[in-house]
Amino acid sequence: GAAIIDREIALHGAMMGYYFDDLNVKLNHKFSDRDRLYVSWYSGVDNIYFRLREREGRDYTQKTRFGWNWGNMVGAVRWNHVISPRLFMDVSANYTQYRHHMGIKLDEQDKESKLTQHMEINMRSGIFDETARADFHWSPTPQHEVRFGTFYTHHLFRPDVATVAFRYKQEQTADADAHEENVNERSGQKDIDAHEAQAYFEDNITLWDVVKVNAGLSTSFFYVGGRSYFSPEPRLSGRVLLADDLSLKAGYAYMSQYVHLLSNNSLSLPTDLWVPVTERILPEKAHQWALGLFYNLKDYCDLSLEGYYKRSNNLLEYREGVSFMSGSTDWQDKVAMGRGWSYGVELMAQRSVGKLNGWVAYTWSHTRRLFDRPDMVL
Repeated sequence: GAAIIDREIALHGAMMGYYFDDLNVKLNHKFSDRDRLYVSWYSGVDNIYFRLREREGRDYTQKTRFGWNWGNMVGAVRWNHVISPRLFMDVSANYTQYRHHMGIKLDEQDKESKLTQHMEINMRSGIFDETARADFHWSPTPQHEVRFGTFYTHHLFRPDVATVAFRYKQEQTADADAHEENVNERSGQKDIDAHEAQAYFEDNITLWDVVKVNAGLSTSFFYVGGRSYFSPEPRLSGRVLLADDLSLKAGYAYMSQYVHLLSNNSLSLPTDLWVPVTERILPEKAHQWALGLFYNLKDYCDLSLEGYYKRSNNLLEYREGVSFMSGSTDWQDKVAMGRGWSYGVELMAQRSVGKLNGWVAYTWSHTRRLFDRPDMVL
């Protein structure tokens, strides 16, 4: 049978789409044979939008606007200076930011009842960094290539902030008195200030023309919310020539990370949040070992077989059924900490013929993660 509809509903101006824009600028100037200045800037934004206008008859109109955008911005000033024939300096100042915003607006107007309503919901997150660093490259002898330096970064985190604005206005009619209401609410954690510093030293040593060793040590420091973390991070790798065309390489590294990346696995959209360590959230720690065998088939190709094993602690992940859209006021209540293991091997063949380079590789790897364990510290 046919249904009789008293009111006609019409859609006007429905629109949706996606667009992005990027800006990349680089400048450099050579002041002398010993001094050169580099200036660079990059900004990029991706946008998804949806707009809909709905009307019932002549008196009622509803507008819906949805926007989702995310982007990065990077600015750097770098100065290269040759102090002496064996000592080179690189000093830089950098500013970086990652920002993410999702918002929805609803507007209703009913001319017959003289009622207007407006509701707006916004969710924002981001990380903003200011960094100053100095790096040095020193070659005291042909057998030693030394690198050392330090950097300091001021972090400003906006982990997860939601704002809600609601306006309601009812003009006086024969059936209702005039009424007006305004509501503005904010939830989520306040912006977090953090300070990170690191100093490092490494030496590439050549011994007896058949052994190369890279030994290094970095010390990192992180301060946030009255809590400080300190971690020494040693690294050691080496290469031994077993024959003219055969070499063995091995390496070990211990690493700490004070900024966690929270990714939402249930959505294929960029809903990542960058969050710092706190009193409850510990730094991520990892041990990694690697071993490889390299063989040169003269006039044919280079063959390599490499394997690795990595053990990580204090990994961060959203709890089951929780995402960045959940209504908790503190992002720390949304996450679980865990540990992980990963290992794998790779076989690769590479060949160069004149200006043409080609390679083929096969990789097998395996990763396991376990969350909500109480013993999380390495």
